[in-house]
Amino acid sequence: MSSMRPERLMNEGTTPQHPPRNSGRPEDASIVFSYYRYRRIFESLEDLYYEIDSEERIRVLSPSCYRLTGWKPEELIGMPVRYVYVDPKERDRILATLQRDGFTDNFITRLRRKDGTIVPVSINARLTHDEQGEPDGVSGMIRDITKILTTEQRLKESEAKFRTLAEACPFGILIYQNDRWVYANPAAERISGFRLEELVGNVFWDMVHPEDKALVMERGKARQRGENPQNTYELRIFDKNGMLKWVLLTGITIQYQGEPAGLIAVIDITERKRIEQEREAYKEQLHRSQKLESVGLLAGGIAHDLNNLLQPMMGYCELLLLDPSLGDRTRRYIQKFMETSEKAKDLVRRLMDFGMNQHLDIQPVNLNRIIRNFIDLIHRSLREDIRIITDLDESVARILADPGQVEQVIMNLAVNAQDAMPQGGTLILRTHPADVTETDFLPPDALIGETAVRMTVCDTGVGMDAETCARIFDPFFTTKEMGKGTGLGLAMVYGIVTRHGGRIRVRSEVGKGTMFDIDWPAALPVEEPHPSAFEGGGEPESLIGGTETILLAEDDESVREFAANLIQRLGYRVLSASSPESCLELARSETTIDLLLTDVIMPEMSGKRLHEHVAVLHPAIRVLYMSGHPEETIRKHGILTKDAALIQKPFTLHSLASRIREVLDGGSNGRQDHVSSSSSVSSLGPTDSYSRKTV
Repeated sequence: MSSMRPERLMNEGTTPQHPPRNSGRPEDASIVFSYYRYRRIFESLEDLYYEIDSEERIRVLSPSCYRLTGWKPEELIGMPVRYVYVDPKERDRILATLQRDGFTDNFITRLRRKDGTIVPVSINARLTHDEQGEPDGVSGMIRDITKILTTEQRLKESEAKFRTLAEACPFGILIYQNDRWVYANPAAERISGFRLEELVGNVFWDMVHPEDKALVMERGKARQRGENPQNTYELRIFDKNGMLKWVLLTGITIQYQGEPAGLIAVIDITERKRIEQEREAYKEQLHRSQKLESVGLLAGGIAHDLNNLLQPMMGYCELLLLDPSLGDRTRRYIQKFMETSEKAKDLVRRLMDFGMNQHLDIQPVNLNRIIRNFIDLIHRSLREDIRIITDLDESVARILADPGQVEQVIMNLAVNAQDAMPQGGTLILRTHPADVTETDFLPPDALIGETAVRMTVCDTGVGMDAETCARIFDPFFTTKEMGKGTGLGLAMVYGIVTRHGGRIRVRSEVGKGTMFDIDWPAALPVEEPHPSAFEGGGEPESLIGGTETILLAEDDESVREFAANLIQRLGYRVLSASSPESCLELARSETTIDLLLTDVIMPEMSGKRLHEHVAVLHPAIRVLYMSGHPEETIRKHGILTKDAALIQKPFTLHSLASRIREVLDGGSNGRQDHVSSSSSVSSLGPTDSYSRKTV
């Protein structure tokens, strides 16, 4: 730079040595005012003001020099400017910029402090010119940017930490700013299936389930109104592949890169929701099981009482029909009564089947064969306007099931389908391999990881709504008119299927029919034996009576009188007792008693206990128990031993006659050397071959 000798307001140094003299002229007063104003500004500068002459020596420094460099201004005045640069090359760079452009702004460099430490600074520089317009030096400002750099570094470190945490975070993090997504961590991309660059326009909005969009919109509007809505809520979204997912979403407002932004945290709770739904299904299953158990106990008790009522009603009708003098009209009336009683008996049996877990004869069976053998009976049982179609997959495995119970399931579903098609329709029975990965079955935990065979029964009937489907397996629930249904059919189906370890599903839509899917456990593949030819026919057995003495113990008067009457007509001598105590009195007074016919459960003493007492008095006596309770329940709870002879109420004349004869002849629960006298009963009329005693 050329040598310059300008006259300056301020001498070399920090401040002018001699303030201008005020002569009283206006222009002098203005100069003095400007001088002092400049001085106040100059001395209060936060940044460092400097001037360098044409020889690159420091000419002027503001008092802030000490705060920035540790040197007092007078210590650096006259020193070459390169003295304070850490890197001389940076001095060359700024000089080159000045010579080219005449100025430089925000030039970042480092200066050396008096104590040897380094201070980062930002330099603004301008060339100064003399009165002829020639460059005569440089002036400018130097700012300490230590705090700025420290803040920037902390921001960078903070952002780096945020990114490190966000990248490793198991839940999704997204940042929304200026109407676009500016950040999405890998978890967010994994949950949504979209990369950050794909999250444009309305992609996120399109992901939200239609039923949840109102919720999201309302939360957004609440924030815009300045309200403080709940920041965390659950909603459903569809990912890029269209898969429905449950997410827990939290939204807050943050500062991101110096501007407001929305931060959204998204947690995939699909698995949690699945577990919750399964838990609810298990609770419902437990509730259903408890309800079925309670109703079952009630049903079993009702069935027992109904059996005691049906026994004399049906028995006396049967005896009346044996009277040859009966008129045709009376005979028809009695037969109609018997038919109705048989329906009542069947209802009681179904009550017992529902209320008590009857014994299952589980065995490997061919489901297709069961359906084929049973289809004729279904045809005869349904109306003629019901068309039946079978679609049986011959490749399916055999199932582990009780054949009779499978038939019961098929018949109940067929009758249910018929009732759903009052104007006629089509019933389809189909078999095929089951997909056990499907989860919308009851019970939800059945057949998991196992092999199963599916039986599908569907109709073209009126269908059901969702509310009806949810209650379809409840006991005594029915959509039929009063008196047209018991509400036990589908409850029995459910009970049979679950007792087999299977599962069931119902799908229906109003006006479009109903479909039941039942998955039966598959049997291990073994060679199936060829079916043997059916051997049947033959004449029915003749009624066999006898002359032995039978001790009858029954607390129900109507059943006791009927049984005594029936036994007498078979030719036996009857000793009738209304209680265990009176029965023991008869046993003590009689010398010969061949058979004890006793109710299983009586108020004072069980039939089993009564037999033990009577056997002390009559060691050779045989025993036949009768009960209106299910046989399985009686044996299960130890009321009777497994091999004890039992006849179920209500019994018929033929069944009682054959069972008594079987026990007396040693077929069950009696001494093998016992010899009895028996005779064929050809005419069941009044007889004089017995002596009747009633206590």
